[in-house]
Amino acid sequence: PEKWSAEDPCLYTLVISLLDRGGALIEAVPFRFGFRQVEMKGGNLLVNGVPVIFKGVNRHEINPVTGRALTEDMMKEDILLMKRLNVNAVRTSHYSNDPRWLDLCDRYGLYLIDECDLECHGVFYAIPYTESEFNLSDDPAWQNAYVDRMERMVHRDKNHPSVILFSLGNESGTGVNQPAMVRAAKAVCPDIPIHYEGDYHIEYADVYSRMYPSVDFVEGIGKGLTGEAAEKYGFPEGYLDKPFIMCEYCHAMGNGPGELSDYVELFYKYDRLQGGFIWEWVDHGLLQFTEEGEPYYAYGGDFGDEPNDGNFVCDGLVFPDRTPSPGAIEYKKVIEPVKIYAADLSKKLFRCENRYDFSDLSHLFMTWQVACDGETVYSGTCPVPDAGPRSSCEFTLNYTLPAKLRRDKNYTLTVSLLLAADTLWAKAGHTVAWQQFVLQDAEPEAFEPAAGDVGILESDEQYMIMGNDFEIGFSKYDGCLDYYAAGGRVLISGPLKLNFWRASTDNDRGWGSMKKLLELHWDKLQHRVESIEAEGDEELVTVTVKTAVAAPVFHSGYRCTYVYDVNSDGAVRVRVSGEPFGSLPDRVPRIGVTACLPAELDCFKWYGRGPGESYCDSHQANGFGLWESDTDGLFTNYIRPQENGTRSDVKWLEVCDIHHQGFAIYGQPSFMFSAHRFTAMELEKAQHTYELEPREDIVLNIDYRQQGIGSHSCGPMLQEKYVLKPEAFEFGFIIKPIL
Repeated sequence: PEKWSAEDPCLYTLVISLLDRGGALIEAVPFRFGFRQVEMKGGNLLVNGVPVIFKGVNRHEINPVTGRALTEDMMKEDILLMKRLNVNAVRTSHYSNDPRWLDLCDRYGLYLIDECDLECHGVFYAIPYTESEFNLSDDPAWQNAYVDRMERMVHRDKNHPSVILFSLGNESGTGVNQPAMVRAAKAVCPDIPIHYEGDYHIEYADVYSRMYPSVDFVEGIGKGLTGEAAEKYGFPEGYLDKPFIMCEYCHAMGNGPGELSDYVELFYKYDRLQGGFIWEWVDHGLLQFTEEGEPYYAYGGDFGDEPNDGNFVCDGLVFPDRTPSPGAIEYKKVIEPVKIYAADLSKKLFRCENRYDFSDLSHLFMTWQVACDGETVYSGTCPVPDAGPRSSCEFTLNYTLPAKLRRDKNYTLTVSLLLAADTLWAKAGHTVAWQQFVLQDAEPEAFEPAAGDVGILESDEQYMIMGNDFEIGFSKYDGCLDYYAAGGRVLISGPLKLNFWRASTDNDRGWGSMKKLLELHWDKLQHRVESIEAEGDEELVTVTVKTAVAAPVFHSGYRCTYVYDVNSDGAVRVRVSGEPFGSLPDRVPRIGVTACLPAELDCFKWYGRGPGESYCDSHQANGFGLWESDTDGLFTNYIRPQENGTRSDVKWLEVCDIHHQGFAIYGQPSFMFSAHRFTAMELEKAQHTYELEPREDIVLNIDYRQQGIGSHSCGPMLQEKYVLKPEAFEFGFIIKPIL
């Protein structure tokens, strides 16, 4: 028979009929089932003889309106969205799910870790004890209860082809009761392996499972470290004989998770790594309304409940209404089942890696698109490479290029793989995978003096630089460019000044990583002018400002220099540098500048990564292109307000009103930006979205760098390569009016 897999969920219908003695039908019961084989072999978990990679999520049964009560349509909505996001596996955290969910997983194709309804780590907090004094898992008096739950689940679910692992439960310690559960499960269903993360020494589980290990830990497992190197990480004896699966990783709380690609690429580098399950699928916010009727998602503490976990339950890849978060879009990209690499662009030679476990690529079709500054100039299709499952091949892609590439333009090639026909879970044309290649980066925008008449008007309070229909004001009080007008329109209405703070993400807050910053009052940095000078001629004026950006009370901060070159057309070249001094934190959230804009400058157009938000450890899903948005569209509405909406690797940005009058910013060579109706501190202080009061102006952030996002809300520290250190910096950009 044809075998069942998540990629090809072939089901057969078995009909059990009850007949009377005369052969007449009394009752018939149909049952859909699939043929598939699960076995442990060579240190791997095999499905139909193949060591599958689990690109999974943890899923709770939750709806923002109906709570734990889900309809079949709600379940189907989750499954369709998972499949479209390239997810292939679910852990039923942390209880046996509604049987309809298993039926749907059989039908649509999702692997399941079927988890027993057992979790007792709360006892550790409720009753003071030491493990030797009180441990439910090591108390034989509880053994029948443990075994009963396991047996009932196995009896109920053993014939579902989607179930490829049984889990003993979650966070319940270990003792004599777990091995008893294993014996009971194997007596009923010996073919399905056992998972349990709490079996740290792999004494009775069939797989080695961990929660929230670091990237280094996972790579150590993949490398098969032994001796002192293995002891450093606490690898158990015999771990080399078991597959490694992360039952929880990359905690998806708020903005994040970052570092997804770092983990996923290891799955395909080392054979014993068989993937993992993101914590978790959906935010647990419950839909509520303010007295004014404004909707919001409530969480722990909003119902007078004590104690509570606050917004710690808002940790999903999708929002409560099932809108995918930026983290979900990133996850889809990094786990896509086909990867395209450039083997030799000069020869138009590429390599296709098929990451499907069972399928070739015949169900897909391939398109290509060449773009100049985000505008398509050539496009076409090409045959899908003949790469079998878990194999690679080289192919030539005969795309078309302009006869000559302009040096002032950005050129990209984007290759996409789409469904060739309708499936149960998506229509033909659905994008399964894509890859972009930068063919040429444009030369950075030049800045030069312009013929004309630019002058300096000095008063006790400021320098005013004036020229061809523009005025730029520099405050002597704080040294900031605090006014910029051109063509009779105000373009910058509030001070452009250095900014080292971002509204703390849930991952920033995690496990005290912001503690040193807060102790040194880096959330309250103050700007003090040390000197300000303006000099120049009729073609170019230079304003030089030296400041100290420092914390109150503590000797801690940056000594900074701003250099503004202004030509007679009103263009401004901004160069900013800084040297840290004093007692410093181990990291800073961002290095950039912020300014306020008039509310009517609400049209943003940029060339860079988009359309969504992206950061240094979370940008795979956002390719280079020409993107547009208003201020509200740049905002990601996380349940608890925090840093959001930053666009990265931006070459240029236009900020205009509806008449396309405003200004442009050009990177030297690139920058990050965000624009909100709230300051970072307003986002920091708010606990819910309804607490945010939109400002009359727009807050624009132009960043040199930001720290990575990570998943430290309930996971490892951010990797050093993504940490932004308080070190010397220098960056710049050019502002030009658009009239």
